Amino acid sequence: MNDYTSSITIDIKPKGFKKEYRLISFIGSLDKAGLTEIREQIEEVTESVQEEQYLVFNFQNLEFINSESIGFLLMIHTRLVKKDKKLVIVDAVDHVKDVLEVIGMLKIVEYHPTMEDFERNI
Repeated sequence: MNDYTSSITIDIKPKGFKKEYRLISFIGSLDKAGLTEIREQIEEVTESVQEEQYLVFNFQNLEFINSESIGFLLMIHTRLVKKDKKLVIVDAVDHVKDVLEVIGMLKIVEYHPTMEDFERNI
């Protein structure tokens, strides 16, 4: 019997949800195990972004992020820039936002405190 409990789940809004962006909401911990679970799904969504200008990661329910996951986010950012698209992070909980600020990620990737703020500014 497998007692393993997933450390993260993601909710990917379907294409056409909003024409300007694709939205992925994260719930749980984006640690080594979590990244392994979702890496392929995130990469597929990144490759499928065509008409949309933005790929939005909602971190409202993200409890933890490790350095490997931050590196993965930077890789996603780079892939999107090559396609003339943007990665945007919204609504990160304070301790996750603090980590992203300390390492300088929020100087590279656009950040909005709420989805409403992001939608007002696109």
